[in-house]
Amino acid sequence: PVYQRLCTAARARGLRVTIETAVEEYPAISMHIDRMLQFLADVGAENFGICVDAGHCHLHGLDLPGVIRQIGSHFFETHFHDNFGDRDSHYPVGIGTIDWRGVILAMLDSGYRGGITFEQSHHQANATNWGLFLLKAVEKSRKGAGHE
Repeated sequence: PVYQRLCTAARARGLRVTIETAVEEYPAISMHIDRMLQFLADVGAENFGICVDAGHCHLHGLDLPGVIRQIGSHFFETHFHDNFGDRDSHYPVGIGTIDWRGVILAMLDSGYRGGITFEQSHHQANATNWGLFLLKAVEKSRKGAGHE
């Protein structure tokens, strides 16, 4: 009922509401994508979706491209930052071990058209690295190669 009221109030103002993946404050749902999707279905609001936090997913061993493909049209926003899987470092994309090319390919597969939020302050590194990953992903996509 709380999220239904929140989503109703948000919808009246032209807003969307999201829950974030892999947050330690609410592990029972956020660490399990099938449970997140069930929670969205239970609330039943079209303006209720998922914020994919790449660093949190990677830290907790979730398959990030798989998460993106699984949530499909419920993918509303991003929190993109990198890490080495050992702590929530919030490094720029490409300074860690996240498969960003795989992430981009999953985003293309899912039809994601939302914004991208880089959740830390190294804007130049993000712009450069994201551009390189994007080019590699598009090249792979154009060649028709299978997705990793």
